[in-house]
Amino acid sequence: MAKPKLDAVTAGAVDLARAAAVETGGEDAVGEHQGVVAEGDRVVTHTFQCLLTGYADWHWAVTLVRASRAAQRQPKDMEPA
Repeated sequence: MAKPKLDAVTAGAVDLARAAAVETGGEDAVGEHQGVVAEGDRVVTHTFQCLLTGYADWHWAVTLVRASRAAQRQPKDMEPA
């Protein structure tokens, strides 16, 4: 199976992904952006450092999806992992 291509719109939506993580975990819980991975066509997961005490080596993961031919992107799922 071919590796999915990174969608530029969703990959560039770091601020949207951060806002979704902050909404869930709080401003003090979300650290630096660690990267983005293509999960499928127009689907990416952004990861952020988790700053919660007791959660060393954990990260926040926010998955964004963009509908075909849409310029907008939407949060799909987020959770500390």
